Amino acid sequence: MGRSIGLTEERLAQGGALMMIAFGLVLITPRLNALFTSLTTGMSQAADQQLNELHSNKGGGLKQQFFGGMLLGLVWSPCVGPTLGGAISLASQGQNLLWVLAIMISFALGVSTIILALGYGGQELIRSRQKQLRWFAERAKPFMGWIFIGVGLMILFKVHHYIEAALIEILPFWLQDLSVKF
Repeated sequence: MGRSIGLTEERLAQGGALMMIAFGLVLITPRLNALFTSLTTGMSQAADQQLNELHSNKGGGLKQQFFGGMLLGLVWSPCVGPTLGGAISLASQGQNLLWVLAIMISFALGVSTIILALGYGGQELIRSRQKQLRWFAERAKPFMGWIFIGVGLMILFKVHHYIEAALIEILPFWLQDLSVKF
């Protein structure tokens, strides 16, 4: 369907790269960061409040759990969105459908591992160390911003192809064969 509207892998990769660069600029520029925060705070706070209300009811039925998952997605979407965009951009460059599937499954496993770890073991730890975690998150924003900008520029200017070519020269054949088998 994408090809029928003129959406090619290259355009999708370029769009994803530009979005990564833009989000990186939001993270490293205090004024843009404040604007982004003010635009998303109301939505995130409302969802967070609903999530806390669900949590105080000690679980509930399947309907409440589904609604809780939707709220978690709403609260978490500003954080996971750029990363998912990066995974989609990387996947869009794959010529092999199984490789694209492997990238998206890897992303899903990484995300779900974090959610499960937080859900089963981290709630009380996070509550008790909330102040330190917020301090760390504030300091990490510029670092993550520069990473987003760097990866976005690499995708935009196709530097990753040169890195891939260099890695093919030094990686063992068994690993190269493994990457194209699937």
